[in-house]
Amino acid sequence: ANRKGTPIIATGDGTVTFIGSKGFLGTLVVIDHGHGIITRYGHLQKILVKRKENVKRGDTIGYMGHSGRGTGPHVHYEVLLNGIPVNPFDSRLTPSGNLLGPTLRKPLSATMSFLYSSNMTSVSGITR
Repeated sequence: ANRKGTPIIATGDGTVTFIGSKGFLGTLVVIDHGHGIITRYGHLQKILVKRKENVKRGDTIGYMGHSGRGTGPHVHYEVLLNGIPVNPFDSRLTPSGNLLGPTLRKPLSATMSFLYSSNMTSVSGITR
């Protein structure tokens, strides 16, 4: 959770496969990172990317909101491996797009410490 309008960034390189509204998730961006890995970012206030657009890790893809079903501004961040939700810190997630994986554990941990100290509780709020 954070303030409405907080930038949301892509956590890995990939191609935007869906933008729009999706039930309880509200305004949603879906990115395909290849190797069966998909990330979903829900409850956005505004989407900045287009379908079929290639994005890089760190690109701002939208702004935090509270569309869909929610009690306040936040982002629903989800990682799917072959359609099954998985822990984003799973060391087996090492696609070419540099989504979370063993080579990123230390830098990501440092970034997460920064995020928590900044009152951000979501991986997708990672700043460049």
